[in-house]
Amino acid sequence: MCLAGIIDLVGAVPQGHCGESLTLIMGGLPDEVPDHYQSASPMLLLPIGVRQIHIVGDADGEILANVRPYVESAKMAGDDVSLIVPTESGHFELVVAGTAAWDTVREAAVTLAG
Repeated sequence: MCLAGIIDLVGAVPQGHCGESLTLIMGGLPDEVPDHYQSASPMLLLPIGVRQIHIVGDADGEILANVRPYVESAKMAGDDVSLIVPTESGHFELVVAGTAAWDTVREAAVTLAG
């Protein structure tokens, strides 16, 4: 299960996701160190071959824009993948106990465990 994760690292750079932090972690831009991105970006590793549930709040627009194309690509590659978008949720509600988004995360975890 992935909670509001940046899944397409190459696509995240021009979209501004975590901007400077991402390129610092990866050691440079995608065209400077393509092998780093190739080995770390789930989008470039499809199919992954494991069941995946991605949860992103509806108000977490940049992350949602990054995850949606990944989910579609993963499905086309044959992976068992789903996207859940809790309403009235941003980036942090997914990890705050007592929120409606937290209940969604808990239910998804139970589903994966079952």
